[in-house]
Order: sequence, then C-alpha cells, then structure tokens
Amino acid sequence: ANKLVRKLTKPIDEKYLMIDVSVGIGVCIGEYEDFNEYVKYSYVAADYAKNRTNYNVILYTNAMKSEENLVITCQREVEKIVNTGKVEFNYCPVYNPKKNKYVGYISTPAFNNELVNLDRVKQAAVQLDKVDELMTTIYKKQLLAFIKRRPTKQSRLILHAKLEDLSSLIDVYFSERSFQECKIIICLNV
Repeated sequence: ANKLVRKLTKPIDEKYLMIDVSVGIGVCIGEYEDFNEYVKYSYVAADYAKNRTNYNVILYTNAMKSEENLVITCQREVEKIVNTGKVEFNYCPVYNPKKNKYVGYISTPAFNNELVNLDRVKQAAVQLDKVDELMTTIYKKQLLAFIKRRPTKQSRLILHAKLEDLSSLIDVYFSERSFQECKIIICLNV
C-alpha cells in the first residue's frame, strides 16, 4: 500500500502545470461478524489518514472510536438535512476596502456539532449515496434564507461552491422564480 501511495503521490511537473496528489488509505484487519463493519472501519481509518499528513496508510484501531463517532454524527446530520430540510445559516457581511462598502453576504451552514463541517457531511453523504439530495436541500435552504434576510434588494449572496456541486446549485436556482431575484457571486473551488 505504501509503495502504491509513493507512486501515486509523485508530483507531475508539466511546464506551467504542477499536479500534486495526496492519498489516504484506510485498512481494517480483524474478526467482525458483518462485512459492513470492515467497510465502515476502513472509512474511519481512511478519514484518519486524510487528516494526518505524516501517515498515508492507517490501520484501524479501537483508539479511533472518536473518529468513528464523528462519521456516525455526520451520517445522522445528512439524514436530518435530507429528510427534514433542517439546516441553518450564519451570515457575515463582506466588506470591500477598495470600494469602501459592503459588497455582499457570505453564509456558512450551522450544524449541531461544532466538530462537523460541510466537507465531512458531504463525505458521509457520498457514502450514503445522498450527496445530490443533500446539496439540493442545502442550496434551496440557503437561497430561501437569503431572500428572507437580505437587507436590501441589491444585496448579493457570495457562495463558495465546488465544481461538482455547481449543477445542483444551477438546478435549484432555476427551480423557482423568486430565487432568480437573488444576485449571487460564486467563488468556485476548482
């Protein structure tokens, strides 16, 4: 596994393009009654590996129970958002010093558990095959919340989106006429 990681993570340098890859591998060895437990614990170990740059290959141990609980918390968060549409947003004004004015409002989802962030919730959603439902719900709620809370009609919503989430954002944006009143600036992470 370590040889594979070294091969995969070798940087690719092509003229003006530098591609650097990091890989985290989770391994589960032991005697468990259900195959799903091997998969679950491997995910926990992989999550552990991704968040620790010194180790690329991590073997699951019982000491990782806190990480496992975090994965379970994220899965519950996904189910709650998808099934009930419950997700709140914290809004912060964005100030542009060059223009000497506020140019928009950026929002971040507020989750029950302070350790849970959107990336972790999305990872759990991918495992549960619910990432499309999750992002659609989040974007719909975000636009609704913005329409209700925006100080003026000219207010802009500044969204940080990833390339893979763009299609669900566009679908939601065109699904209701009221959303099209929103002025949105998208900061795209590619």
